[in-house]
Amino acid sequence: MTEYGRGPGSEPWYPGDPLAGNTGQHGAWGAQASYGGGQQPYPQQGGGQGGWHTGQQPQYPGGGHTGPQPQYPGGGYPTGNMPAVDPYGQPQQPAAPAPDYYGTPEAYPPPAPPRRGPGGPRREQPPGAWDEGLPPERDHAFFSDDDEPEEIVPRRGGRAAERGRGGRGPDRAGRGRRGERERRGGDDEPKRRNGCACLVVALVLVGGGGAVAYYGYNYIHDTFLASAPDFEGDGNGTPVTFEIPPGSTIGAIGNILKDKGVVQSVDAFTQAASDNEKSAGIQPGTYTLEKEMSASNAIKALLDPKERNALTIPEGTSNYEIYAMIDDKLGLKDGTSKAAGKKHYKELGLPKWAKSGGDIKDPLEGFLFPAQYNAGKGTKPEALLKQMVARANAEFTKADVVGNAAKLGLKDPWQVLTVASLVEAEGNNEEDFKKITRVVLNRMVPSNPETVGRLDFDSTYNYIKQQSTLDVPSASKMRELADPYNTYYVRGLPAGPINNPGVVAIEATHSPAKGDWNYFVSLKDKTLFAVTNAEHQKNVELYNEERASEG
Repeated sequence: MTEYGRGPGSEPWYPGDPLAGNTGQHGAWGAQASYGGGQQPYPQQGGGQGGWHTGQQPQYPGGGHTGPQPQYPGGGYPTGNMPAVDPYGQPQQPAAPAPDYYGTPEAYPPPAPPRRGPGGPRREQPPGAWDEGLPPERDHAFFSDDDEPEEIVPRRGGRAAERGRGGRGPDRAGRGRRGERERRGGDDEPKRRNGCACLVVALVLVGGGGAVAYYGYNYIHDTFLASAPDFEGDGNGTPVTFEIPPGSTIGAIGNILKDKGVVQSVDAFTQAASDNEKSAGIQPGTYTLEKEMSASNAIKALLDPKERNALTIPEGTSNYEIYAMIDDKLGLKDGTSKAAGKKHYKELGLPKWAKSGGDIKDPLEGFLFPAQYNAGKGTKPEALLKQMVARANAEFTKADVVGNAAKLGLKDPWQVLTVASLVEAEGNNEEDFKKITRVVLNRMVPSNPETVGRLDFDSTYNYIKQQSTLDVPSASKMRELADPYNTYYVRGLPAGPINNPGVVAIEATHSPAKGDWNYFVSLKDKTLFAVTNAEHQKNVELYNEERASEG
C-alpha cells in the first residue's frame, strides 16, 4: 500500500504526478498523516469522483476544475472549507477550518542528526525527506560537458523517489542533475573536469592503432612475401619450353613458370618482379629456361634479348616474306611456316569478315600484324602466327575497321584493309598517307576520266611476282598480266591486301585528306601530287632525275 502514499510519513505533492494527494502532506486519497510520530488527523480536503480541488472553485463531472491554480511552498494548494468526500465510503463530516500546517514550525520534520560514521546508525526519516546526513552524490568531472564546478546532488529517501513516483512538479522533464542544480540554485564544492584524461585516452587509441598496423604489416610481409619458398641459382640444367600468351599479367606468368617447374612459388616470382623495374617489359612468346631457377634469375632470363630471340616484322611486309623470316629464325625448312598457316588456318582466330578461297592468294595476308615477337628455342611456327593474328585483331578493333568501312563508301572491312595495304606499299612518308588514301579512292571511281577506274600501282605487280623493286616493265607490258591482284589489269581494288599495314596506314585510311588528286610520285623525302596526267609527267621527270643522281 505504500506505493500509493498510504504509509507512515508525508510525501510532497507535485501537480505533474497523478498519484499524489490533494495537499502537500497527503496521499492520493486523502489518507491521514502524522508528523513526528503523532496520531492527530486533520480533515480531508477536496471532493469529486476520482479527483480533487481546493478553495471555492466550482466542481465539474469527474471532480476536475479549470483555470490555473496558485502554487504554494511545498507544492500544495490553499485549503478551504469545502466538504470532502471519503472515497472509502465514510460519511462526510461538516467541514471545519483546518490548521495551517505550512505556517508553523511543525510543518516539516526536524532535520536528521548527522551520521556517526561510515557505517553507523542513522535516524529513520519519513519517505521523501531530504537526507542531509549522507554525503552528496557527485557527477564525475570526466563525463561533464562543461568546466563548471561539479554538481552536488543530495540523496533522496522514500520508495516513491526510488521508483520515480515522487515527480518533480512542472519541471518533471528536467530529470538531469544539471536541471536540479539550476532549479535549486545549489552551491556545493566544485570539482574541475580532468581534461588530461581525454588526451591520454586519445593518445592510447592512436598509439595502439599504429602499433597494430605496424606489426600487422610486418607479419603479412614476413609470412607471405619475405618467406615465400624459392629456388637458388640458375637452374638444374634441365631445359623446359613454355609459352607466354599476349596480355599475360605477372601473376599469370608466375603460374606458368611454377607449373613448368622453373620457379618454386608464384609469390617468390611476384616479389622478384616487383623488385625489378624492367619486369613490365616481359614480352609474350615462347621461351626455354631451366628448371629450379631462382625467381630473380628467371626474371632476368625472360628479359634477356638472346633468350627471347625476338622476331621483328616491319610495316608493309608481305606474308611470303614473313614465312621466310619465321623459318630462318626457328631453323626450319623453307616453306614450313607457310604450310603451318594453311594447316592451322581455322585455329588462328581470324575475324569473321576475313575471306578465303576464290581469287584470294593467301587468307592470312594483312592479318600477320607488324610488331616484335619472341621466337625462342622450341617455338612452333603456328604459335607465332597465332600471336600475330591476335595482335591484328586487337589493333583492328581499336581502330574500328568495321565501323569505318561504310564511312568510306567501301563494301566491307576487307576492302578497308586492302586500301591500307596499298597506302603502306606506295608511300614512303607517313605524313602523306592521308593524301595517298584520297588518290586511291579517287582513281578507283569508274567514271573518273583520268583513270577510268584503274589504280595502276607497281606494288601490286611486284606482289604477284613476290618481289620488291622499282625496275618494273612499262605500263603496257604490266597490263598484259591477267591477275586479280594486278591493278594494271583489273579496275578498282585488287582481290585482297598485298601486305600487312601498320597502325599509321590504317588510321590514315579512316580519315583521308580532301582533294582532287589522281596521281602521285614518291621522292626520297617527299611525295608529289597532281590532278592531271600532264602535271604528273612533270613530277615523274623530277623522280627520274633523283634516281639518276643516286646512280
